Amino acid sequence: MAYGGYRCACCGEGEPMFLTLDHINNGGSKQRRQLGAGSQIFVWLRKRGYPPGFQVLCSNCNLGRHRNGGTCPHKTGAARQIASVAASTCRSHRRGRSESFVSL
Repeated sequence: MAYGGYRCACCGEGEPMFLTLDHINNGGSKQRRQLGAGSQIFVWLRKRGYPPGFQVLCSNCNLGRHRNGGTCPHKTGAARQIASVAASTCRSHRRGRSESFVSL
């Protein structure tokens, strides 16, 4: 199987419905503009014998790379840092809010 098959190269997710094709060195939007959206990329890859420069990632890891400057938060610990900041912000927000707000 090309690019490691049905398994996220970062976290190991194996559910095919969650998996995406990632351009390792970015450039996916440029290639989509050239080839068109949809399955055209898969036709292009097959015709070229599955060239290097691509990997299978789950949607979370793919989006995480996009939001984290090209590196999945699994690899940098950024997800834990963001969650920690969000939790402390939420706690301080709850202490200062009016009792008329509904608690979630």
